[in-house]
Amino acid sequence: MVTALRTGSVAMIALIGVSRVYLGAHWTSDVVGGLLFGGLTLGVLITAHLWWSRRGEAAEDS
Repeated sequence: MVTALRTGSVAMIALIGVSRVYLGAHWTSDVVGGLLFGGLTLGVLITAHLWWSRRGEAAEDS
């Protein structure tokens, strides 16, 4: 179930980006830049979440 949700989410993100270019609403570079910025932001947030979670676990063990 989780794999299907992830696959569906990635497919929707990609298809929306392609549709924005196809409809002429954005340049390809705008869409690629948005995807890169979103991916970078997501990576930073995931890293911060993992760091914060591990920090909390270490404090509980002390």
